[in-house]
Amino acid sequence: MARRSLAPPWGSYLGRSIALSYSLFFLSFLGLSGAEIDPLTRLSELETADPTLIESGIPVDFEGVITYFDPNWSMMFLQQADQGVFVIPNGIGEPPVPGNKVRLLGVTAKGDFRPVVKDVRLQGQMAARFPIPTPLTLSQLGSGDHDSLWVRMEGIVWEIQYVEPNLRLSVLSPEGVFNVFVRNHDAVSYTHLRAHETRHDL
Repeated sequence: MARRSLAPPWGSYLGRSIALSYSLFFLSFLGLSGAEIDPLTRLSELETADPTLIESGIPVDFEGVITYFDPNWSMMFLQQADQGVFVIPNGIGEPPVPGNKVRLLGVTAKGDFRPVVKDVRLQGQMAARFPIPTPLTLSQLGSGDHDSLWVRMEGIVWEIQYVEPNLRLSVLSPEGVFNVFVRNHDAVSYTHLRAHETRHDL
């Protein structure tokens, strides 16, 4: 009497389902189960991309000008035309120079206010000019519409404090008080600014 096989009959529906599941798993393991996501190349695309994809990490390939870099607070800003983005520069390698134009490669992440970029690499740093600062009032600044941009504000300095490792200027404007944090201030004396009108590009 011949022994019947306990293996699933591959001609059956169950057998075909098992084979299909195995094939999909194998293709997924090889990274072949779906098309790769094209990198974002314009900062404006951060505002229109699916928030779920932003949080999971979309690759980016941006060209723009570095407007600020603070390694102590792990902060960097990149601007492209009239759009800006906050960059987390951890492990960035070559220190970026504010005012330089760069190619920035990285992935998106969810930020506190707007999407940010992390896991960054910089390529092709070269000297450039800072963007033309956008003049703002305090109410415009508080709207969040100009987040991460190079801007200009005016007011009167009424308090100066050292907040390690930066200098903080409290500036009085017609609409209220705003703070300015200044890096690389050791070579500059700000004591003459107290109670004087000043203008800052931020």
